[in-house]
Amino acid sequence: MGFLGLGTPKWRHRNLTVRQAAVARLQSYDGHILVQVALNDADPGLRVQAAAKLTAEADLRRLLAASDTKVVAIARERLGGVMLRIARDGKLADARDVLAQIDEQKALSELTLTAKDPGVRAAAFDRLLAAAEPSQPLLATIAIQDADAVFGPRAVARLTKRGPLKDVAKKAKRAEVRAAAQAKADALDAEAERPSPEQRRKARLLAVEPLVARAVRAGVTSDWRAAGNELDAVETAFAEAIADFVDLPADPAFAAIRERIARARASIEARRTEAQQVATAAAESLAVRERFLASEALAEIGSGERSTLITAWNALGTAPVPVREHLERRFAELLTRRFPAVVAEDRWQAPARPSWDEATSEELTALNALGAEAEALVERAGGTDWRDAEHHFKVLHKTWLGLAQDLDPSTPERMRFLNAWNAFKDRRRGLREERDTANGERVAELQRLCTEAERLAANPAADGEQRGRFDDLKRVQQAWKAVPALPDRLVGALRTRFRAAMDAAFAPLQTFREAEDWERFANVAKAETLIAEIAALAEIVDLPKVAKAVREAHPRWKAIGPLPRDRQQPLWLAFKSACDAQYDRCKVYFAELDAKRAASAERKRALIAEAEALAAQGTVGLAGSPADRAAKDATADKLKGLQSAWKDAGPAPRDQDEQLWTAFRAACDGFFAGYNASRDQERRQNLGRKMDLIESIEELIARAEALPGAVGADKERWLRQVKDAQLAWKTIGHVPREQQDEVWTRFRAACDRIYHMHEAQFAESPEDQTANLAAKLELMGRLEALAASEPNRDTRDEAKQLQLRWRAVGGVPAGEGAGLDVRWRETNDRIFASTAPRG
Repeated sequence: MGFLGLGTPKWRHRNLTVRQAAVARLQSYDGHILVQVALNDADPGLRVQAAAKLTAEADLRRLLAASDTKVVAIARERLGGVMLRIARDGKLADARDVLAQIDEQKALSELTLTAKDPGVRAAAFDRLLAAAEPSQPLLATIAIQDADAVFGPRAVARLTKRGPLKDVAKKAKRAEVRAAAQAKADALDAEAERPSPEQRRKARLLAVEPLVARAVRAGVTSDWRAAGNELDAVETAFAEAIADFVDLPADPAFAAIRERIARARASIEARRTEAQQVATAAAESLAVRERFLASEALAEIGSGERSTLITAWNALGTAPVPVREHLERRFAELLTRRFPAVVAEDRWQAPARPSWDEATSEELTALNALGAEAEALVERAGGTDWRDAEHHFKVLHKTWLGLAQDLDPSTPERMRFLNAWNAFKDRRRGLREERDTANGERVAELQRLCTEAERLAANPAADGEQRGRFDDLKRVQQAWKAVPALPDRLVGALRTRFRAAMDAAFAPLQTFREAEDWERFANVAKAETLIAEIAALAEIVDLPKVAKAVREAHPRWKAIGPLPRDRQQPLWLAFKSACDAQYDRCKVYFAELDAKRAASAERKRALIAEAEALAAQGTVGLAGSPADRAAKDATADKLKGLQSAWKDAGPAPRDQDEQLWTAFRAACDGFFAGYNASRDQERRQNLGRKMDLIESIEELIARAEALPGAVGADKERWLRQVKDAQLAWKTIGHVPREQQDEVWTRFRAACDRIYHMHEAQFAESPEDQTANLAAKLELMGRLEALAASEPNRDTRDEAKQLQLRWRAVGGVPAGEGAGLDVRWRETNDRIFASTAPRG
């Protein structure tokens, strides 16, 4: 850098504005300078501005090493176009290195279809297939456009989506390509019709769910032999049901079903073991008592002590329930036979079972706890866990039977569990009804969507309506997906019907979709043109013009329309980068605008204060007096001047402008509301006065019509009254606006009528006009003689008398009256001027 910056190139100046102006003047042949600016300048906007001016391949390659991602993106995009042009027009030997640098799939597909050299086309297609995920639409485009079937079969082989395959099957130029695409699409359809793993998992659950209820019932059945047979049948049916799903893993829901069946088996085995233990204990107890009864039956009658025998029997304990009553009866018979002398009142009776009143506190606690657990289970049961709650209830019921079988049915503690069980069953029934109702509504919605899809398929869209039809079909698809899942048994047939209808409805829109795709590609050129226009703004120094162009560019970008999905983001980033660069240039201009808006806000605040002060002024003298009206008129003029000044002040900052305008308008409205009210009152008074004039003229018309032969003085008097009314009309002032035209039309019609209604009556003959001319000439001579005489105090009175006589004279011949009237007025003026009183 030179001394004090002298000799430094302007593109390296420390002032950003100077650098911007210098770069704007550079041309594409100044590539070495533009590269240095794009790589090294401190301002990102200026770096982008310089990069946008480069076109040479060598310069663009140097930008690939830049640290600014926006600069690199511009270089890549420009190089892509250069390399694409080289590869499309050159031989493979010349374009091999260039082709190796092209990674964009859209460019590779374009080379596959449009390159002049077959080797370049083949190499481009190989690079496209080597991508991690080749674009399905681009492969479909290649398969459709390939007229030699060189790339079409390979492209079809890499297609995996049903939509592109359907497009190829309908539009491909070669029959073998269409056949291959149709075969692959049919295979995909067949695969789609096969249930998915999730659907098969749900089908397996639906197949085994009914068996769970049977297993649960068997698990709580008291007859363990019948329960075992039932559970054997359940397990056999379970094995048959899952035979078709052995390839599926055991998910948690399926494992839970297995566990519940296993619990039922364990419950049955536990009851069987318990029953066997009870039977063994009963057999042993029966054998002991049989031996006791047999040995005592051999004793002699009356031998031994009766109490001793009873004590010995009680010492054997309580007999098992199945044989208890039988053994107790035999022992009573033994006592009766051994001791016949005992009276009936003293005969032995089996000890009574404890009543409810004699129940222990442990039994009460157990029953209350059981009822509380059942009630809590009712509260928790709901949704999809009611089956587990049902199984839990049945387990509790078994315990409840053991505690309450000997109690009175109406016992509150006994009924507590039963009430909870009934409440659970009611709730379970309600949940089933809700589920069935919801499923019915969902099926009805799917049926409605099927019907709508079939209607759309049966009525193809007319020309110009394809876009709306396409949107309708998308809406129907979204509505179908929004319906919650249903069992396959309810929705399988509807799904097939819906797919067939949607395919039939979409088929006529393929041409429209193709045209829309080509329109997207056509919009790329519009977007690139707009980006170039924004970049070219770098050469304009007029910052307001640049800011306006950038502001208008965004609506233009939106108006371009949709772009190809693979180009949408890069083009938008390029557009945004270009706009940001120009916006950075305009920051100084925006700062000046902000300063002007702040000054405008201050000026508007001062205008608000002045307007509020004017609006706050009171009346001058008496309200409605001339002085008060004159003061209010002056205030209104001042406020109108303030309103003009408000417009001249310019816009304030956006966050303040509306608030300031509201305050200023409120001040003006506060004054003009009262001012307009008083003015309206005055206009209403003026309306009354003008109506009086109209009525006087209309009355005059009536009188003229009543005197058709009136001449002379009456005619002159009527005309004079009309003229006086017209002069008075002009002095009255305005009337209310909504009545202004009506009143004026009525007044004018009345005046015109009085002038023209009796033209024949008012008209004079030529002889009369000649006589009138002679009379006026005589009066003119007398007036001129009076003017030539010495003026005295009677001169004015004589002149006035002559004027009255002049007015009474009628019309004169055409062409004679104008000059005579001028002489008359001038002579009168001289007389009155010479006789005017001197102050």
